[in-house]
Amino acid sequence: SFKDKLGTKRPVVAVLDTGVDLDHPDLSEALFRNEKGEVIGWNFMSGPETAEAKIPKDDDGHGSHVAGIIAAQVNDYGIAGVNSNIRIMPVKVMGSTASAIPSSEAFALGIKFAADNGADV
Repeated sequence: SFKDKLGTKRPVVAVLDTGVDLDHPDLSEALFRNEKGEVIGWNFMSGPETAEAKIPKDDDGHGSHVAGIIAAQVNDYGIAGVNSNIRIMPVKVMGSTASAIPSSEAFALGIKFAADNGADV
C-alpha cells in the first residue's frame, strides 16, 4: 500500500488557500507542528509584523474543505481524507472566496514560506 511505502515519514502538504480551521476535529491532528506543538503555517493576509500573521485561521471554510479532502483523520466525525498520514501546513493567501481576487504576491510568498519551512508538496 501507499502508506507502507512511506514508512514512518508523514509528508507535509502546504495548503495555500483561505487558511485552515485549526480546531476542527478532523484536521487538528493532521496539522504540521513544531516541537513546541505550535502549528507551522502563516497568514499572508495580515501585516507581516502582527500576531495575526502567525495564525493561518480559515475565515471562509474553503481552505478547511481542501485540507479535509487531503488529510482528514479517520474518526467518528465528519469525513476521511485521501490519506490521514499526511500533515497539513496551512498557508493563508486568500481572504474569503467572496472577497477581492487574491494577489499573486501573496501566493508567491506562500510558496516560498512552504518551501522554506518543510513542505514536501
